[in-house]
Amino acid sequence: MRRFSILYLFLFLLFHLACKSTQPTNSNESQSEVMQNPNTNPEILLIVFYINQKDSVAISESYSNVGVYKGSEERSTMAYDRDLKLTFMDQDGTICQEIIVANPLLKKVEYVSDDDSGKMTAEAVDLEEADFFVRLQWNKCLHQIKVERLENEKWKLMKLLNYTKPSIQ
Repeated sequence: MRRFSILYLFLFLLFHLACKSTQPTNSNESQSEVMQNPNTNPEILLIVFYINQKDSVAISESYSNVGVYKGSEERSTMAYDRDLKLTFMDQDGTICQEIIVANPLLKKVEYVSDDDSGKMTAEAVDLEEADFFVRLQWNKCLHQIKVERLENEKWKLMKLLNYTKPSIQ
């Protein structure tokens, strides 16, 4: 009986010491100070584009928020016919970043075939208009966005858009 009470006492002390609370360290305090001053924080941009079959493209919405973009650094470098290339540039036309976007007017649809086979069928549907978005880390050199479409293995300029970063939301 005495063995069990010593074992229970030992386990109680072990769990009690393992769950000891500590004071916040300075690194946590400095992070909260940085979060209060949004001017020193990196920002993530979300830009929503509108495009239609008549080659009209525009920025429909744009948002900015404090944070670090954790998306894949390796974006697609392969482009297929009618894909878009978004080139982000400074005021002098110096390229800051390029992003390849799969053709937003081509929607891939999968469905179960009408016959009783139960097979999945894939089909591409051409849309008249579409919205698409890109997310990226804010960079001070982002002042213009050049939108190009790949046609017959050559990039065709669709539009050059001036860009002003929205305030943080």
